[in-house]
Amino acid sequence: MPQVALAIVNPGDVTGLAPDNSASAELGLALAKLMYIAQSPAALVIATGALDTGGGEANVRIRPIHHLRTKLSHVLEYFGQPGVSSPPELFFTPETDVDGALVVQKYAELIACLRTIGIIVVPVGTLRDAAAKLGAMRIAAGARQRWGRRAIIAAGLLATMMLGLFVASERSIVLEFMPRAFADGRIVETPVRLRELVEGGEHVAPPCTPSHGLPLFQVGEQFAAEVRSGDVDGWMEAIDRHYHVLVAVSAKSGSKVLTLPAPTNATGIKAGDTIRYRFDIVDGPDEDNLIVVLARRWRPFDAERLSTELHHRLDHLQPTERLAAARAYLASVAPGALEFMFRTVKGDPSCL
Repeated sequence: MPQVALAIVNPGDVTGLAPDNSASAELGLALAKLMYIAQSPAALVIATGALDTGGGEANVRIRPIHHLRTKLSHVLEYFGQPGVSSPPELFFTPETDVDGALVVQKYAELIACLRTIGIIVVPVGTLRDAAAKLGAMRIAAGARQRWGRRAIIAAGLLATMMLGLFVASERSIVLEFMPRAFADGRIVETPVRLRELVEGGEHVAPPCTPSHGLPLFQVGEQFAAEVRSGDVDGWMEAIDRHYHVLVAVSAKSGSKVLTLPAPTNATGIKAGDTIRYRFDIVDGPDEDNLIVVLARRWRPFDAERLSTELHHRLDHLQPTERLAAARAYLASVAPGALEFMFRTVKGDPSCL
């Protein structure tokens, strides 16, 4: 068992202590040391009691001391005077007096008087009991340990914040085609076929959809659409910025990644706002096509990187496989995706 001992080496150096009464200061000195090394929240304490170091126990017992009544009375008299500083809250004593009587019973009247001036007498049987009452059970961390703990806490908070941002950025963005008002006063559901008139302006052509198969768009027409990006139904959506890119994949002609006009592409739009886009149906083979609008939060798409990845995934496939492969891949690229499939044709009389 570890030996535990604490005693006054030169009693004469401490005012009021002499060889015949210094033992009663051992509890106070031990608590003062523990409070310091543990950085106890308690700043001051009163204590009287001797340490029993003869048994070799780590949990040191507190031995009774003489003149306890006098000490209690002196403390009451001193702190009962007007104008003195506020007393410490706790006054530790042994559990029993030298005659074996319990302190709380033998000195009940004095203990009650001390309580009236804010001092609570706490009889303790061991040094551990007193240390626990003072919050002095562990050695306080040094500067390096404190900074290490702060660094760990800061890293944990940063990781939690980054995880929260990632989860927030990956929340689904609902995209939907919206009606659009045109110059002739009509409001038409998009996507639509647009034709330029000889006399100027544009004409909204009626949908051309065979009884079975994809909608048809003629070479020389324009594909026009308006898309709403998410909606505002929470505090996160109120501060969201959505960024978009348009992907066009043709069964025979390959794939293209198209960015939106500069201001919209660079700054994004608020959740709930709409984007408009249009492109020409250029001359080429009759073929099936896939248009996908992608949306994500907080930063623009890298169109060049996305285009490279599409070519890597699609160019080696058969034309009949490309659209299905593109749909599967693009659905995983961003939290928002809206697709539309159609077929481009040349001179189909049913669509004139």
